[in-house]
Amino acid sequence: MGQVLVGEEAEDQLGNAEQHEVEGRREDDQPAGHVLEQGIEAGTLPAGTNDFRNLLVAILGYADLALETTHDKRTVNFLSEIRRAGKRGTDMTQKLLGFSRKSKSEWSVFRSDQLFKGIEDILARLLPHDIELNFSSHATGVRLYADINQLEQVIVNLAINARDAMPRGGQLAISSSLVKRSDATDELAVEVSDSGSGMDPDVQKRIFEPLFTTKNSDQGTGLGLAIVFDIVNQHGGSIEVASEIGQGTTFTVYLPVTKQLPAARHKVETARPAGGDETILVIEDNEQVRSLTRLILLGAGYRVLTAADGEAGVNLFLQNKKTIDLALIDVILPKIGGLEIVRALQQVNTHVKFILTTAYSRQYLEDRFLVDPELPLILKPYGINQLRQQVRHTLDGGDPGDRQDDSSATFG
Repeated sequence: MGQVLVGEEAEDQLGNAEQHEVEGRREDDQPAGHVLEQGIEAGTLPAGTNDFRNLLVAILGYADLALETTHDKRTVNFLSEIRRAGKRGTDMTQKLLGFSRKSKSEWSVFRSDQLFKGIEDILARLLPHDIELNFSSHATGVRLYADINQLEQVIVNLAINARDAMPRGGQLAISSSLVKRSDATDELAVEVSDSGSGMDPDVQKRIFEPLFTTKNSDQGTGLGLAIVFDIVNQHGGSIEVASEIGQGTTFTVYLPVTKQLPAARHKVETARPAGGDETILVIEDNEQVRSLTRLILLGAGYRVLTAADGEAGVNLFLQNKKTIDLALIDVILPKIGGLEIVRALQQVNTHVKFILTTAYSRQYLEDRFLVDPELPLILKPYGINQLRQQVRHTLDGGDPGDRQDDSSATFG
């Protein structure tokens, strides 16, 4: 069925997706913390991120649905705590996704103290309990024009390097201050200091070389400090290292500051989006996400059809091709991939609208699967109002350029 509709290209596309999942399972055979830290250090993430984001969709979605139906204060408090924990997990996955964006740089103006706020949870995950972590900032009000995700990766990679130098525990201090360089320009100095084993002069000369590492092959990629050096250079900064054997190591990153003001924040609309009476086909292989999405859309007044894999979704569409107004399709599906479904169904009914859902960034999908940049996309985990809003917006013929994307995972 799938071959008749979408041709040999679908097999190639699906084969790539299956290979990606196989690779992900191989990574999952390793200890979770080891896979996570190597992914952060190298700028990639394990495929298991997809499963975690599906869990967050279910946790946040069902909590939000329950909050809409109860007025008991005690129950509301419990549900709000569940939602808060889920949102914290979402923030962490957004941060990890930011670390994995290798081809897309997003620069903005922000306060230097924001560098520390987003990484405390990640460092807590990566550092053992016998390493004491201290943050301190003496640069209040200093602003940077930079890619905050990349600078956060600099700090995290330096922290991973420090941790590995302290196998028996120790102290890790991360601090920032405003300094005046020799040419009288102001720069932000970020210091990452450890009480570890230190490095000899020969090692210090090579630490920023790609693939150079003093660790065992199963402990490091040799890319962490090379990536640090590259990011700092891209930002017009510099990095220095001071170290002695047995006396620990201090990396100091110098970054140019700016007098620009951050962009004004627009007020987020929190009212419940309008629903409708159109028919929507949901093709999603995760049972919890599929059931939740059906409940959300039914609650908004829509008629909903669901399928658990690509082939079943195509069959269901063909049976109801005259009545389906919109198809909400996960990109990675069993049997037939979501992108091939879209291409095939567009030939059957040119009037049907489509929304893609995925745990991967748009940039990743465009690079790997050649996703049409005009297709609306919702990044998991999405909130129930975000889903309602995007569905209504797409059905009403809204500008595809207004699609929901990585940076707009709002909840409620």
